[in-house]
Amino acid sequence: MTEIANVIAGKILEQLRSLINQELSSAWGVQSDLKKLESTMLAIKAVLFDAEEKEAGNHRLSLWLGQLKGVLNDAENVLDEFQYRVLQKEVMKRENFFDEFQYRVLQKEVVKRCRSTCKKVCYFFSVSNPFVLRFEMAHKIKGIRERVDDISALKAEFNLAAQLEVRNTTMHKRDMSHMSHFFVPPQIVIGMDGCLANLRKLIVAFCPSLTSLSLSIKHLTALETLIIWDCEELSLMEGEENQDLELSLKKIMIGKLPKLGALPQWLQGSANTLQMLAIGYCKNLTALPEWLPRLKSLQTIGIASCPKLLSLPEGMQALTSLRELGIVHCPDLSRKCKEYFPKIDHVPEIEINGFKLTIEKMS
Repeated sequence: MTEIANVIAGKILEQLRSLINQELSSAWGVQSDLKKLESTMLAIKAVLFDAEEKEAGNHRLSLWLGQLKGVLNDAENVLDEFQYRVLQKEVMKRENFFDEFQYRVLQKEVVKRCRSTCKKVCYFFSVSNPFVLRFEMAHKIKGIRERVDDISALKAEFNLAAQLEVRNTTMHKRDMSHMSHFFVPPQIVIGMDGCLANLRKLIVAFCPSLTSLSLSIKHLTALETLIIWDCEELSLMEGEENQDLELSLKKIMIGKLPKLGALPQWLQGSANTLQMLAIGYCKNLTALPEWLPRLKSLQTIGIASCPKLLSLPEGMQALTSLRELGIVHCPDLSRKCKEYFPKIDHVPEIEINGFKLTIEKMS
């Protein structure tokens, strides 16, 4: 029991060191609670080695360690959620690319749904509202900090001595900066009560050594949103023979992949569901695939800062659901807008470098 608590405590301290100085911690007013939690966790971890020595035959101490393990698990879950919010905000903020396209889509959706005062009020108090999200997250962090304080105060009853860590412990690092392969074993997806079978959003970001996104992604059949950002070695070309994956992606956002030369074939597995495709800062992307027009459900396409991209594929007229097309900082693609305009003149909203494109302007 002590060993498990020690490992979880180590994970939490690792998370706290990463989160305390994040901009979002200060902006959301949780920095003070995170610092207090770190101080308490250091005090708890310092006595765990003595607790291990005294646990045998001490029923009250074993009971306390069991309660501590439960509280620490809850703390880890809360910090996981906050870490996800930090990463999500960082991904959306970088270069302002994803934010630009997602903001337009979300803004229109909110305006469309909030035509009455009643609906506007409901939206304000919903978890979709960033202000509500901020206060809910702050409340969770404060709550778990107080619970950790309470369980920590009870350790005084056992006269546990604080000790320095003098042996190696197995730590499950969350830092993925040195990861080279991303693999989700099928047994993890379909086992453990299907803990990943219902996963709807996956963000893979800031992994400079990542070279492979394993096609175990095929097991994530409920996945709707996939964001891949700032992975210097990732080309997405592995497993190209598996192009018939039956996925249900609705949004995919790819950015800052310098080794990306073409879009992966497995995107065709979402031909009937994919609604948003955003690509940015892929300096070696030279062409969009000829099969792109098969993605019949596409409503929004955004392309930014892909300097080697020369043209749009033939058959763009087949994308009858397409409502928005934005192209920013793609010099050759922008210069050829008159040439490819007949392919896309059915799209209601077209913007090239911030300027709306119309039939009148092209004539």
